[in-house]
Amino acid sequence: RTNKGTGHLVEGPVISLFNEDGWTHFNDVESDWSLGFKRSMQNFVSAVKGETAAFPDGKEARELLAMDLAVQLSSEKQRTVYLSELGKPSANAFFERLKRRRNLKKRKKLYFGESKDKYGPDLAAEAPDLTRTLIDRLDKKVVENWETTILIKLEGGGNCCSCYEFRFRNGEVRLIEDSGCTEADLVIRTEPALWAAMLTGRKKMQTAFLQGKLKLDGRTDYAIKLKTAFGL
Repeated sequence: RTNKGTGHLVEGPVISLFNEDGWTHFNDVESDWSLGFKRSMQNFVSAVKGETAAFPDGKEARELLAMDLAVQLSSEKQRTVYLSELGKPSANAFFERLKRRRNLKKRKKLYFGESKDKYGPDLAAEAPDLTRTLIDRLDKKVVENWETTILIKLEGGGNCCSCYEFRFRNGEVRLIEDSGCTEADLVIRTEPALWAAMLTGRKKMQTAFLQGKLKLDGRTDYAIKLKTAFGL
């Protein structure tokens, strides 16, 4: 996540990286937008004098220009424009877009894969019991200093919303079902069948999150810790 670039977007570090180990923040990065213009001019002068290579070089510059022209053409035509169709006759451009669409559909099917009903109503029905068994899987060493509340909301899937409130205090956890909790440090939202699939190892939580099927609100850093605490 880039927090500063051509402007002061949000408070915090210049760049933040999130992976399975949590957040890593980088502050020692120059983020003044004017530096790009200064260093471009310095590079141009050095390249003319033969002291260094031009950056970008001719090939890269043409590719960057093609991207800008494609954005402009896309705005004018109100459609997707592919770089490979630039400068081609309109008939070739049409078939290029058609081929791209077909390939995109194939990739979506491979990556996103399952339909909403893939895991079926039977697995959705197991979600409550699987959620309750999380307490038995708790690693108390991980949560010994926790003073937090985490709420899991299972929504959709043909069922009304079910809420599971986990209260962590002094290395212990207490589960309260449908408590009407409105204040939690972290709220996890997903569908019952998908949640059950994650708890049984049929679906990875990281994949569900990247696909937008697992939503996190609040202290997202607790999500990684929670995964470790319950051995997921």
